[in-house]
Amino acid sequence: MSDSVTPSTAAPKADGVPAGLWMRCPACGDMLFKKVVEENLQVCPSCQHHFRIGARVRMNQLCDEGTFEEMFADVEPVDTLQFVDKKSYQDRIKTEQFKSGEKDALLAGKGFIKGRPLVLAVMDPNFMMSSMGSVVD
Repeated sequence: MSDSVTPSTAAPKADGVPAGLWMRCPACGDMLFKKVVEENLQVCPSCQHHFRIGARVRMNQLCDEGTFEEMFADVEPVDTLQFVDKKSYQDRIKTEQFKSGEKDALLAGKGFIKGRPLVLAVMDPNFMMSSMGSVVD
């Protein structure tokens, strides 16, 4: 799953060019080689536009390679209020879990940055724009 390319920033498919190699920057309009953007920490090398990234990508950017250990992976959202809007909260959660690949809007864990141990939590904008639910609470 790609956290950096949304349908509005995806480049049109050209004949003979594999899909997913190029992307268009929504800020400057430049066509960018996706690998270059990834190596630049999801920042456009032309205009410095920051692409939205998920919590797991951010954790991998912050923590020393291979040191992040997720905590609370077994905690899942509950609908204590039985909230219903245009659709039920349970259905909304299932949809967001499928779209984002995450259980909720918060990813927490421990790892190392420059050899120093730490515990950190990162909100994921790809999960209901980081809405605060029972897990985040």
